[in-house]
Amino acid sequence: MTRGVTAARLRRAGLAWVTAALMGAAGAQNLTAYSALAGSLDGAVQVRAQSAEQALNRLDAAGKALDELAPTLRNQQIVRGLRDALGRSRAALARTPAELEAQVQLARGLMRKALYDQSLAALGAQPANASSQLMLLTREFGLTGDAASALNADAKAGRLERVAWRLQRAAVQKVSAALQATQARQTTGSYVNLARATGWFTVVQDSASAGDLKLSQFGDALRQLTSGDTAGLTSSLGTLRRGTQVFAQTLAQPPTLTPARPATGTPAGGTPVTTPA
Repeated sequence: MTRGVTAARLRRAGLAWVTAALMGAAGAQNLTAYSALAGSLDGAVQVRAQSAEQALNRLDAAGKALDELAPTLRNQQIVRGLRDALGRSRAALARTPAELEAQVQLARGLMRKALYDQSLAALGAQPANASSQLMLLTREFGLTGDAASALNADAKAGRLERVAWRLQRAAVQKVSAALQATQARQTTGSYVNLARATGWFTVVQDSASAGDLKLSQFGDALRQLTSGDTAGLTSSLGTLRRGTQVFAQTLAQPPTLTPARPATGTPAGGTPVTTPA
């Protein structure tokens, strides 16, 4: 990893904006603006190696999309965090592509946190745009095939505790994979993977199943990596991996099903619809 990624720089960037991002109230997000913001941020990472100017154009587009999304986000701490993340992403353009990617990973974690919180609250009221919300959730959490179908079935049946479980399980799997790919060495690959793990844990930081695992621990590991504290990083990665394993184990079995709403023409006492775990 280049010396450009320093402990001082990370302290300036900070992770306080992530730690402060707690659950917001229910509300309808501008899903079009959300998708535009996601596409622009991801696009900036994709083109950075070829052209910093093109990456800057994508970040400019991301700023415009955030302006449209922000009024529909109920958690203003997340809004402030996203604006800060965009600023740090712009600053990273002058450094390495890996630093831009790491900042985008942290920003995407905040975005998914807002999407997760507000969508779960909104889906309980069966909004008119429920299908669009579910499509975005499955895409953002990487659910396809049977997993996506099961999520949709649970949401339509009103089993929101199962929806939350499926999304949390998907996020924790991504945290685990990113941590396993992180080496206790000061490399660009480890930096990006640890930022990716941090972003995904941001989404589920409030879960009752998280146990003793805290977002601040991920921040400590990032600081150790950028400062070259290999011994500290080795210890932190062990703690994070063990905590994530326990987290995953608590999500191994789905929560107890609540009675499903009867489908049209089905008696109230009919057999509830079941979905695969």
